[in-house]
Amino acid sequence: MPALTNPHSLISQSALYRIRVAGRLGPEWAERLGGLTLASRTAQDWGTITELCGHLPDQAALMGVLAQLYGTGAPLLSVEWLPASEGHGAKGAGGAVTGSDDAGPRNPTA
Repeated sequence: MPALTNPHSLISQSALYRIRVAGRLGPEWAERLGGLTLASRTAQDWGTITELCGHLPDQAALMGVLAQLYGTGAPLLSVEWLPASEGHGAKGAGGAVTGSDDAGPRNPTA
């Protein structure tokens, strides 16, 4: 990640985010969640994971998305700020998430 000269400047800037939650969210959630792209896949440790990816206008919008996800009861696995140059790098053709080598959080109850 590049060094930030003023990390507080990110609060009010548009940014690309990738958010992962356990479980499957249907496509109807895309509009409710700021127009983010949704894709689901099966992960070895968590079963189904939904990945949301896209630009949000600022961190207030990010907090709104996180609040709505909290309301679904879906466990939050990760939130990432992505450099603009990365784009939708985790997406394959057709918006499907590719790869299954995610070394993300482990289910503590397994």
